[in-house]
Amino acid sequence: HQWTQNAAVAELVQNWKDEIDAGAERSGYNCAQVKVSHSSKRDRSHLAVSTYQAVLCEDASDTLILLGTIEVREESESLSLTLTNFSDKMFVEMLWDGWAGKDKEQGKRRGQFGDGLQSAVVVLSRDPGVDLKIFSSGHEWSFDWSFPSEVAKAHGKEALRVTTKASRQNLIGFDCGRDTRIKITGLQKQAFDESQFLFLCPPYEVISNSSGDILLSGQFRGCMYVREMRVLQHQAAAGVVSNRQGLNIASQNPGQSRDRIGFLSDAAKHLQTIQIWKGALSGDNQNVAELLYDALRDRSSLEARAFHLYATQTDQIPPAHAKLLADVFAARHPNCFAILETDYRGHKIVTQKLKKQAINIPQELFQVLRKNSEFKTPEEYWKMQQEQLAKSAERIPWTEKYHYAVTICQEALRNQVSYEVSYDSDPGDDIFFKLSGALHDRKILVSRVSSDGPASRAFIGIGSELVGIDFPSGTERVNAQHLKSPRFQVLVRERPLSFLNTIMGWRYPFKLQFLLRPAELNENQFSLVCREDLEVPFVALPGRNSSLQQAKFVINTAGCKFHDAGDSYHCPYFATQGVCFCGVDHLLTAILEEMEKSFNIHLNKIQKQWVDVEKNRLLRKHEKVYKVQKTQVVLRPPGTETASQQGFQDETIQRIVRSYLSGSVENLSEEERKILSAVRLVVAEVETQNWEKRESSDPQAALLGSQLIQFALAIHGNIHGLPVKSQMDVYKNRLSTRALAVGSPEAGQEVEGRVGRVAMRRLEDYSRLLQPHLSAVRVPPGNQSLLALMDAGIQGVTLHGAPEMGGAHSFGTGEEGEPEPAVVVDDEDEPFGSASAEDKAFLQLVRGILLQRERTHWSTHFSKLTEEIRRQQVTIPSKFQSTSGWWWLMQMLREWHSVFRVGSAHSSASNDTNPLISVVPKETHQ
Repeated sequence: HQWTQNAAVAELVQNWKDEIDAGAERSGYNCAQVKVSHSSKRDRSHLAVSTYQAVLCEDASDTLILLGTIEVREESESLSLTLTNFSDKMFVEMLWDGWAGKDKEQGKRRGQFGDGLQSAVVVLSRDPGVDLKIFSSGHEWSFDWSFPSEVAKAHGKEALRVTTKASRQNLIGFDCGRDTRIKITGLQKQAFDESQFLFLCPPYEVISNSSGDILLSGQFRGCMYVREMRVLQHQAAAGVVSNRQGLNIASQNPGQSRDRIGFLSDAAKHLQTIQIWKGALSGDNQNVAELLYDALRDRSSLEARAFHLYATQTDQIPPAHAKLLADVFAARHPNCFAILETDYRGHKIVTQKLKKQAINIPQELFQVLRKNSEFKTPEEYWKMQQEQLAKSAERIPWTEKYHYAVTICQEALRNQVSYEVSYDSDPGDDIFFKLSGALHDRKILVSRVSSDGPASRAFIGIGSELVGIDFPSGTERVNAQHLKSPRFQVLVRERPLSFLNTIMGWRYPFKLQFLLRPAELNENQFSLVCREDLEVPFVALPGRNSSLQQAKFVINTAGCKFHDAGDSYHCPYFATQGVCFCGVDHLLTAILEEMEKSFNIHLNKIQKQWVDVEKNRLLRKHEKVYKVQKTQVVLRPPGTETASQQGFQDETIQRIVRSYLSGSVENLSEEERKILSAVRLVVAEVETQNWEKRESSDPQAALLGSQLIQFALAIHGNIHGLPVKSQMDVYKNRLSTRALAVGSPEAGQEVEGRVGRVAMRRLEDYSRLLQPHLSAVRVPPGNQSLLALMDAGIQGVTLHGAPEMGGAHSFGTGEEGEPEPAVVVDDEDEPFGSASAEDKAFLQLVRGILLQRERTHWSTHFSKLTEEIRRQQVTIPSKFQSTSGWWWLMQMLREWHSVFRVGSAHSSASNDTNPLISVVPKETHQ
């Protein structure tokens, strides 16, 4: 084998730790009492020096006994390593090949074959840049390579030469006569790695047991240690199987070398992995179960491979451990069902029959969970419930719904469907027949059909009865009387059509006529039970001869369930028809499944469609039985007697509510339409009152306050993750106008008014805050922003007293969609007395422009007004400087609505002498 410097150094570090443990045992202690501490510093040359000290900790006192040290010194381009064992000597015999001490021979130490020290010395001494010296037993040992004889030299056979000389080295803490020190210089930087040895780099979090340790730190992922020595390192290459958690094996002997390729076989890895995890799970440790569950979900992990192998090929996975993993699944996925990720039939059972969520899990985890006796596959769980339903002894009386459900299923399955298939030449084995029935009621039935032949394409199914043969010359019927003939006795055994054709002497071409009646069931075969603890709707109990007609059927009302008034929203029929057929659907589906599973009666796609058609026809016939009866809601004054003829039924109310929400009245009677009209009027009046704030002294402020309260609730509710319904409940119970109305009806609106008046001081700030958000969102038609739509609506109300219906307009821009002309009128002698100095100067300028143009124009175009303002280089008031375009001008004019009166340019001429400001599309202006 090829050893690197790293492998050789690892061998020496292993020997150092073995002798530390041996020294502790010779002193009457055990290895667990030995601790290794680590310290780092820099020497005078600023080179890093790491020191590891192995100390013996006595339990009874605080005394620490130093057993050995490792010093790692980083040179500029190399590494030096010094290993010291105190009170421990080496002998020359230790360099003999195969020499091992008694404790190693007994398996107490990591080494056992006696070639580790020799191999390490050979590897290091062959490197010309490495200097290796050993100080022990009063001698200094050095190593080099030479030819022991001329013959060896002629053959190129070098030998390792060991040179010893007396040494009286007695440094601080080290005595060459009784201690041992190995000093190596010139090593490569990567020759020493502390992560190779757990005793030098202990993990922060460990789960230990007698078989080994689970190392929880992420740095140990993919690593495997044997007695604290790393034998496998994580590899990120594709296809490499590695353990998800680091493992330290306590019971395995590391063999000749920790880094020798193939030291741990796959079988040994699997065995040790199983033993360590089993030992950790033995205390019902839920945290360990969580870790193992995640490891088994990773199909590429060593844990998943090992547990899958032992779960499928051995009985070494205890059921108690599998139950711990099942508990982890149940905690993570409550009310869900674990299925194998490739089990498509099981997925269908879980989602469609059990109405639960299916969680796919890999095969590795699934096989381990199977060791738990309580863990069931979907098929096993369904079968177990069927068996429990079959044992149910308490029968309940038949109700009208279930009586008709059985009747409908019987008649739908009894419905006869006829088929034909043509043959122009020898059919071969396309279809097989068999004689069935008693002598007086014999039939030729189809027993087998080829997968891709004329019969299969004609939807001929197993169990179809041959009733006729159609020849060009006429039709020959097959009846029970013909079948008494001896030549038909051969059909007691299954025969192909070609054989039947031969004995009958039929000539081509001909058509075979078939009749299929899926099932002939009678009412006495059914019984009714109620098992709320079971989810299966139906079970078949085969008779002695396993025929469908001799079987018994048990219906579970909890599985074949009809919705009532309380849970009708779950019913797919109720919303459109006001009925519930769900129990009939469940029963028929269950019967068809049992026919296939227990009686081998398979219906093809066309046959199932015919059964479904007949079922729907019968449901319409018995629709009244399945009408969902709603509880009556009676509207009457308090204290009056309840009368069944008064009030509205819930069904009627629901229908009116749906019509109100959809806007359609097609399904309403004339009386119900009148009620709907009254409801709309009431809702409109309530909305108007809530919007107009009629009870408030300041409706404008009250409306603003009400909207701000809702806005603030929406913001805070989203910050705290409050659902929409919860936000609605908070508003309704605490913040609505009615909730704030303590003492009098108008009190709530007064509170809203106070909020609005405070907010009016910062309207411009609110407007600037919301403007970019409203501008960013665009809506059809026209791809206009919400801000443009809002401004257009407000402008329409401002100019005409009613909203514009033609879309948004841009004032003063000359673009398409500009609004109608506006008029600004001066009504007072001193109209700007309350304006600021800056605003007053600007308003006086506008007034002067209007008065000057009044002499020649009855109205002034808005663009002309803006031109005049630009020409005179007027400073725009600061509070409007952030407003885009010339909207600021229209905003200012609106603020002074008591001074300027706005009107339409297309309106008739007024008797007023005040000047007009007209706003019209640019291309229409003269």
